[in-house]
Amino acid sequence: MAAPYSGKVDSASKLPLRTPGSPGVRPRITGTLRESRSGAYSVLILIGGLIVVAVGDPRQTAPVTKENTQQSSLESSFLSSPLFPQFIITELEAAQRQAGDAQLSAWVDLIGDDYHQHPIDMSLYFAQATSLQDAMSFLFPPNVLSDPRRVVNRCFLTPLNVNVDEFNDMVSEHLPGVEHVKYSYDSLKDVERTDANAADIDAALATLSHLTHPGIPDHELRLKVGQICSILRNIND
Repeated sequence: MAAPYSGKVDSASKLPLRTPGSPGVRPRITGTLRESRSGAYSVLILIGGLIVVAVGDPRQTAPVTKENTQQSSLESSFLSSPLFPQFIITELEAAQRQAGDAQLSAWVDLIGDDYHQHPIDMSLYFAQATSLQDAMSFLFPPNVLSDPRRVVNRCFLTPLNVNVDEFNDMVSEHLPGVEHVKYSYDSLKDVERTDANAADIDAALATLSHLTHPGIPDHELRLKVGQICSILRNIND
């Protein structure tokens, strides 16, 4: 049962922190907790005997849903959770991620709050690319693609999962080296292969190899030596 909790945090307690991965964020949170121990701030929430402090901005990234509609995003957002009203909310008064650029910070807040609902002129802050190839040339020029340490600090951002494979394939084509193709191995569980059903099993497996499904790796995997990969799930599953 979640319930608000006010009081001093014991100096020996260990708090589960859910924080963004931006450098400099955790030291600021630590400073806030130290002030909390002096009684200057209230603890956010007590769940099952554990004090949980959550730090983040739900406006930055909307939930990714299968329907990809505004309504489904709102329903999946933590802001719609029955737990959310139980938290004690405190707002940051100084930017953390854009602390070095006050103008950009004010512009980001203006978009997030959307009080005026005015169109946003992106050209004031960002150069525009008129094609995917232009974006590719800007993000991953040859001198960057040849250095994996620089590649991992750059990426395409897309609101739709359907575009991810297109971006990945385009970047992979420009990587140096020979491409290696790997294929998944499918099998039917609890089915004994016999001469009578061998043709049916082979046909079923051939059909599976041509099907694609969101969140499941494709039958064919193309890789190059030195290519940076991010494994988001156990491929064997």
